Amino acid sequence: MDLIMGLIEDYDLDINNIYNLQQIINIVNENKCEDEVINIILNKDFKHKNTILNNLAVIAFDNKIYDIVIPFLQASYELDPHDIDTLYNFSFFLLTLGENELATRFLNELLLVLKITDNKELIKEIEMNCKFQKILNNNINNEELTLKQLEQKLSLKYNVTN
Repeated sequence: MDLIMGLIEDYDLDINNIYNLQQIINIVNENKCEDEVINIILNKDFKHKNTILNNLAVIAFDNKIYDIVIPFLQASYELDPHDIDTLYNFSFFLLTLGENELATRFLNELLLVLKITDNKELIKEIEMNCKFQKILNNNINNEELTLKQLEQKLSLKYNVTN
């Protein structure tokens, strides 16, 4: 865990150094230690906790290591449920997996935050995104799934074990 701590500390100082996060994802994937990494991030005095958690989730997603994406996004969401990157990433990831109802919930939260903050540019980007158009153009009943239910559903669907 000392190696992971050092990589996170270095990344927190230079959030453009994605290489450190890739190394962390490789370690987490080999050792199934995402909970420990999340605890380090949440319990230490890092300046960019949400950015670290979001970027770990994105790198895991890009590497098709889907079983660790939700824990990182969930930790970021619990840290700040109005974080734009977290809401965007959750929406995109869930939509990619075909979890349209839950993706809609996060997308609606994101659009509300963007309207409150008057972020018209990102609203327009979302409206133009082909993936999000699927949600925006359909009236999907917003089934209330908890994150735990989603984890269980994904574990069964993708044979993921923690």
